[in-house]
Amino acid sequence: MYRFIKRIGNGAFGKLLPSSLTRFQSAKHTCSKNLWHLNSFDRMFIRNQEVAIKVESIDSKDPQLKNEAKIYSILKGAVGFPSLRWIGIGSRYTALVMDLLGCSLDRQLSARGKFSLKSVLMLADQMLHSAGFVHRDIKPGNFVMGRGSSSHIVHMIDFGLSCRYRTDDYQHIPYTEGQPLVGTACYSSICTHLGIQQTRRDDLESLCYMLISFLTGTLPWLGIRAESKLEKHQIMAERKIRTPLDKLCKSLPEEFIFFLTYIRALRYKDRPDYEHIRKMFRNLFIRKGYRLDMCFDWS
Repeated sequence: MYRFIKRIGNGAFGKLLPSSLTRFQSAKHTCSKNLWHLNSFDRMFIRNQEVAIKVESIDSKDPQLKNEAKIYSILKGAVGFPSLRWIGIGSRYTALVMDLLGCSLDRQLSARGKFSLKSVLMLADQMLHSAGFVHRDIKPGNFVMGRGSSSHIVHMIDFGLSCRYRTDDYQHIPYTEGQPLVGTACYSSICTHLGIQQTRRDDLESLCYMLISFLTGTLPWLGIRAESKLEKHQIMAERKIRTPLDKLCKSLPEEFIFFLTYIRALRYKDRPDYEHIRKMFRNLFIRKGYRLDMCFDWS
């Protein structure tokens, strides 16, 4: 048995009884574009345990769940990523069951307008890592706080667009141009706008834009209106290229200018020095006299 508790976000999410996909299909078809918080009583889960379930139509023109499930399997046990519980395919839907987490940073940002420097630095310290993949859609909605004893841990989610940056023989993926823009345009890197295949540097540039938006509540290229999506993306790219870093990071600590300058200077195959960036932000944290108590603005 199972029951809905509440909707918790957007996306192809719904309810599932893994032992009976037929029942799942008939109950699911009216809510194929929502993420739900549910209580699962199926034997494959701990009784009364709450889980999140993501659902995708098998007729989807751009299927992503299988890729996402594969990545969750590879990341199994890693801190900062939800655990995959189950994935199955029915006659109409593919369904992925994973840990139920807390509130997304997008919701927290909407509720507060912006975050304190202390909270942003504690988030950045957890986000600066390489898990062997290029996420390709870094944005506030894809970072979610944990629940209970892990409520201080930020989790990266939604790996449907992700890809490895190395081949099976450990060679870096080749440099290519003419790629369509994948991800969320306002956080996309300049190279992504230019059609260059995404790699580690692009995730970090997106992360930098996101951190800046946390602190300022906005970005210079937000709210652009245009006749078409293509024109809007072109205007965004121009603004990212032309906006001076001291204007973009106005009133922010100089570390954010250093961060973006460093990332934009990386070559395609370069390995970012995550530890150097993390150390820079940790030193800023100490210099400001903050306590590492993991108390965020919303705690």
